[in-house]
Amino acid sequence: MAKPDWYDTDNCETHDKGAPKFCKKSEPGEGTERSCAYDGARVVLMPITDVIHLVHGPIGCAG
Repeated sequence: MAKPDWYDTDNCETHDKGAPKFCKKSEPGEGTERSCAYDGARVVLMPITDVIHLVHGPIGCAG
């Protein structure tokens, strides 16, 4: 049986004591809420034309 995307584990970090620790394994190129900020910036900024957008982020976010 395959492990679900979201699972409760002790290996995840949380800053709230006693909070459940849920982790999701990220897949390269997936567009989910765990994706990088560049994806959100691209969605917001792309409709604005006739300007230059300079967005800084990790190289892995561009793919």
